[in-house]
Amino acid sequence: SPFWGPRIRHLVVNYVPFIMDMIENDKSEWKIFARYRAVAERRAGKDAPNPCVHNWAEATVLNTFESMCWALTIDPQGDPGMSAAQQQIRAGVERWIPVILGAQEPDGYLCTDVQMRGFPRFISPLVSSVRQGEEKLPEYAEDHHEGYMMGYLIECAIAHYRATGGKDLRMYRAAKKGADLFVNTLGDPPKLAWQPDHPELEQALERFSLLVDEVEGGGAGDSYRQFAKWLLDNRGITPPHNDAYRQKNKPLAQQNEPYGHAVMLGYLYSGAADVARFTGDPVLSAAADRMWERLVNGKMYLTGAMGSQHEEFRKSYDLPTD
Repeated sequence: SPFWGPRIRHLVVNYVPFIMDMIENDKSEWKIFARYRAVAERRAGKDAPNPCVHNWAEATVLNTFESMCWALTIDPQGDPGMSAAQQQIRAGVERWIPVILGAQEPDGYLCTDVQMRGFPRFISPLVSSVRQGEEKLPEYAEDHHEGYMMGYLIECAIAHYRATGGKDLRMYRAAKKGADLFVNTLGDPPKLAWQPDHPELEQALERFSLLVDEVEGGGAGDSYRQFAKWLLDNRGITPPHNDAYRQKNKPLAQQNEPYGHAVMLGYLYSGAADVARFTGDPVLSAAADRMWERLVNGKMYLTGAMGSQHEEFRKSYDLPTD
């Protein structure tokens, strides 16, 4: 279309290759691609230093890989610039897959910050008194964004499956192994009661369940759908449940307006809407409808942006221009 065509072309021809170069060659301060390589080296028994200390930064690798895959699904329609960029991106995908999967543990776990710093997995509840060498663990282990990162790995797998027409299952199998680890480890007793600080896993699991149904037959994705619902049903119930900034202070059924961290809320309710749609859950459906109405009509800019103070919501109609 005359509206989207030039924008999509710019993304494929200019922006995605630019970000690929920034990340793959560690031109930003985060050095996150180097951390993936360092984790793989440690897994191979080598002594590799930690080149990146940001717990959330590996999302830049996974988000970029996902974008690379979606860029390959665009029909270039004979545009030589688009075709050349897609060839470059396709080669990048082939270089990146071994780096990403080289950091994944045999049981499917992938969160390079936890792996690199030797932190325990899925600690719940408080662990503020625990130390690892000279580094003090954050108040909650979920602050490592374990669920957030696994959600992004799943999103990468979905995009890669579409980009390859289902002919390459490397990312699909990696995501399935990781998702199975979460499903089999976390949940009601005797499993570990846990909830991620930063949502995204909920949305990714619902999308993944549909893909697994498609690939392996109806019902094959049910466990991921059920686990996503469990995460949403237990948010604000499973300790710690006093964190309003992360929408963890009360169940979704009792949340009446957008509050706290805007990015987290966006992911949380996107996941709730997806799960409500495919399970028919009236509580999640009502929560998503309620949040949509009060967000769009009272706490969203004309541009679609939300979160008027840094990344946090303020009161309705308070939308400063800075």
